[in-house]
Amino acid sequence: MYIFIIVLSALLDIVANLLLKKSDGFKNKIWGLAAIVNAILAFFLLSFSLKYVPLSIAYSTW
Repeated sequence: MYIFIIVLSALLDIVANLLLKKSDGFKNKIWGLAAIVNAILAFFLLSFSLKYVPLSIAYSTW
C-alpha cells in the first residue's frame, strides 16, 4: 500500500515538472499554479509514506 503511495508521489512530481515547463516561466499562471500544487502534493505523499517505510526504500523507489 505504501509503495503505491510512493509511486504516486513520484508520478505527481513528474507531472509537476511537465506542468512547470508548460507554464513557460510562469507566464501562464494556471499551469504554474497546477505545477506548484502537484509538487506540494507529491512531497506530502512522500512524507506521509516515510512514517511506514524506511527512508532508503522510499527514496530509492521515488
